[in-house]
Amino acid sequence: MPYLAMQDGTKIYYEDQGKGEVLLFVHGLQSSHLKIMPFINEFKGQYRCICYDHRGHEASDMAQKHLNVRTLGQDLHTLMNILV
Repeated sequence: MPYLAMQDGTKIYYEDQGKGEVLLFVHGLQSSHLKIMPFINEFKGQYRCICYDHRGHEASDMAQKHLNVRTLGQDLHTLMNILV
């Protein structure tokens, strides 16, 4: 399983499939990458599809910092800088 470590050490699970222009999928709260997989399967033949689990969701570590929009945004920013 692929993970990226955030600044505070929290491991974020992600999927990276396909090749080409990047489509980044972000699930809603109380969801996970599993709900997005049908979209990944649909588009991975034409695009590079990336999705991940927010901290505290499905395969990612529980939040070590207070879970808020700022923290989620920082995680997304880190993930984009590393993968895209």
